[in-house]
Amino acid sequence: AEAEQLITVVTPSMPTPSVVSDFEAFKHTFRDISSYCYVIVLDFAVTLSVFPSVTALVTSTSGAQLLTEWHFFVYNIGDFLGRRSAPSIRISRATPLLTLAILRILFIPAFFACHVTFSVWYNGIQSDQSFMALVLVLGLSNGFLSTRSAMVAPGLSAYPTIAGSIVAISISSGLALGSVLSWLVRAAGCLCIPF
Repeated sequence: AEAEQLITVVTPSMPTPSVVSDFEAFKHTFRDISSYCYVIVLDFAVTLSVFPSVTALVTSTSGAQLLTEWHFFVYNIGDFLGRRSAPSIRISRATPLLTLAILRILFIPAFFACHVTFSVWYNGIQSDQSFMALVLVLGLSNGFLSTRSAMVAPGLSAYPTIAGSIVAISISSGLALGSVLSWLVRAAGCLCIPF
């Protein structure tokens, strides 16, 4: 009898799958994982707002060749390492992940402070190494935040399949938003119409 009670116990915040409609299940699941969805959307939106639309226009201050090509390589190494570290760095609460995602907005002025050819803002970072370090951290944080949020979110819901679909929608939304923001960010950098 005690074993049966343990089997039938359902967490109060998670309704029994058989007694709710699809819409209710979707709504309840989104409420459970919304913070992680915001992390994913913000993560990809910030990344695509500067990479590669702004970062590819940074020129070397030391005469280094292939800076643009190398920065793509460095970003992808960072992104790969961020994704690989996500299972090991067990941050599961939404608040620290969301805080990190919001702090990533600082990448926008940071990259404009590099030696961007079209920027009307102050180019205070006159070092190729500093630029590459920023690109590496951009990649690391992008890979970690998106992967960690996508790993944690489905496990918080009574409907992991629906949660997975919502995570996929969040990824697509972040990519679409970032694509639009890349034009706006470039416009803010040159105070012009970047078409």
